[in-house]
Amino acid sequence: MEIMSVIAGVLFGILTGLVPGIHVNTITALLLVSSAGLAGLGVDYQALLFFTCSLAISHTFFDVIPGLFLGVPGDEAFTLLPGHRLVRRGEGLLAVRLSVMGSLAGLGLGISLASLFVGAQVLLNISLNQVNEWLTEWMFWILVPVSMVLIASDRNIFTSAIVFFVSGGLGIAVFGSPLIEGGSSSPIGAFFPSLAGLFGVAGLAYAIYTTSDQTAPIDLSNQGATDKKMIAGSSTRGGLAGFVVGILPGLGAANAATLLLLIEERLGKKKGRDEEDKSYLVTTSSLNTSEALFSIAALYLIEKNRSGASVAVDKILGGEVGTSDLVSILASMLIAGLLSGGVMWLSGRRLAEMINRLNVTGLNWSVIVFLFVLTYLFLGLGGVTVLVAASLVGLLPMALGARRAQLMGFFLVPVLLYYSGHQAEIVEFLSIEARLNESSSLITLNQIMLSTLCAIFFGSIVYLYVAKNQLKFIGGIGVGICLATISVLMALLTITGRSFPGSDVPPKLIDSAPKLIEGRIVRVVDGDTLYIDSFGRRHRIRLHGIDAPEFEKIGKYDRQPYAEESKEWLESQLARSNIEWESVGVDPFGRVLAVVYKDKRSVNLDLVSNGYAWVFPGTTRNLKALKVAEDEAVKSKLGLWAAKNTPKKPWDWRENGD
Repeated sequence: MEIMSVIAGVLFGILTGLVPGIHVNTITALLLVSSAGLAGLGVDYQALLFFTCSLAISHTFFDVIPGLFLGVPGDEAFTLLPGHRLVRRGEGLLAVRLSVMGSLAGLGLGISLASLFVGAQVLLNISLNQVNEWLTEWMFWILVPVSMVLIASDRNIFTSAIVFFVSGGLGIAVFGSPLIEGGSSSPIGAFFPSLAGLFGVAGLAYAIYTTSDQTAPIDLSNQGATDKKMIAGSSTRGGLAGFVVGILPGLGAANAATLLLLIEERLGKKKGRDEEDKSYLVTTSSLNTSEALFSIAALYLIEKNRSGASVAVDKILGGEVGTSDLVSILASMLIAGLLSGGVMWLSGRRLAEMINRLNVTGLNWSVIVFLFVLTYLFLGLGGVTVLVAASLVGLLPMALGARRAQLMGFFLVPVLLYYSGHQAEIVEFLSIEARLNESSSLITLNQIMLSTLCAIFFGSIVYLYVAKNQLKFIGGIGVGICLATISVLMALLTITGRSFPGSDVPPKLIDSAPKLIEGRIVRVVDGDTLYIDSFGRRHRIRLHGIDAPEFEKIGKYDRQPYAEESKEWLESQLARSNIEWESVGVDPFGRVLAVVYKDKRSVNLDLVSNGYAWVFPGTTRNLKALKVAEDEAVKSKLGLWAAKNTPKKPWDWRENGD
């Protein structure tokens, strides 16, 4: 199953890489909402994990193709001219292979660095998270100068600042928008139309307006020369930059590529145009692949997610990534990278020729229609509103002559706001917390398949029609687009902010009996916490109504008496077995509160009746049965009640130990 998942991830990575405007985030969003349906087909969370990681890496190998040969940027790091100049010199195949070498080197360096950090954490107890916690205190003062340098390094500081702060305003508005259920927290939520508009629709629309349909046949005959020293140096710089971007919040590949160019200029490392072009391509390829790796590895290294793929992995693994999980992640990435590199190396010429034969305008229009139809079917008019606003903001850099990298203000401005310490005032002023709707309801696999097929159908019809009639984008880009962007943005802010009616209605309690959910035990953490594989995800479960002896070290004590016995009893009953469970809420640590059943018996109740847990104060569900079971265990001196001195209750232990 795992190998097939890696192969499937590579195939979808080829799709997202070759088709402009379709990104990894599009697939991961669909994956998360369909995980329950896939679980019904026998797909477990490990398969989804391998698929997601392989998809993220494979995409970075193939997204260079449309950027080089289609005239449409496949990723923001490839929007500059070096790759195009190589193609025009007849070195298109060399450009592909340079990109493959850069990506493989970035992957190798990334795996080596991640392994080094894991070794330091496991063997020396030195954690990168400790460094991150220290940096967090200074993160605002780190990101402010970085943002200022990125803005100041553009050709026009004023216009680049406009793009940066307008996209940041869009980020603030969208993250708190009531237009989409669940805001940015839902699998298919505010991020999907925002990123599709900023980096998908906007680039496609601009390409329709500027790209000629009369594409000359590409010349792939000139192999050119490769400098091994240049490849080693460029890929190392890119790999290290990818690590930095993957760890720091709010930055993207385009930002890192810009900073690397500025550093090289400052150091006076000017080369000939041909060598600079090749070096840039290797550097950005290595950077993209390394960044994709570390944005997911950050879940383990610093316990933060840094990309759409890492959000998917975080949800699949239930919010906790262990060492064995990271090993699985790196292994799947390595296999996917080797497969992707081999495919690109052997079929790069055919892929380039195939892309070159497509009708550019028709393809761009079809992807735009696909994204709009998919957004409407999943998110309704609210999602389309966000998509239109994001697309208009995404056109600002082209209209004003700024770099598209300034659009990362969409992430950077909200991140800066968070680290500034003034987020609470802004959130309160805009009433953002009151604006957010509940998370969207579960979307079935049939709905996802039908919606995707409808979007593909309409997109295909548009491609055939446009290719036949040679339609072009009508209208100009300039002041009108800027005014429309700001107008739509202000409308969104108004809807999101104080003028939108608040809601003081408290959360509803579910009176009806919860449904039993089938699952499989993955791991027992302690006497009252475990992981369950259900709906294609790993859920962290806290057994409701009980409290087992603590493993947590308090003061001079390593763990509470009977903690090991409680865990061992639970493992003996549940290890790797199929169970049923019902959710009754979520605790302050994000764990799902649940009652677990094996063979129709309550495991929660059995823990108490066998003397391995206390009844937790304040319990409302099954309180009478739990108290009766506890009284019987005390009378029979079972488990922890057999001790001469009864251990202190866990909630008292957590206060100051024994």
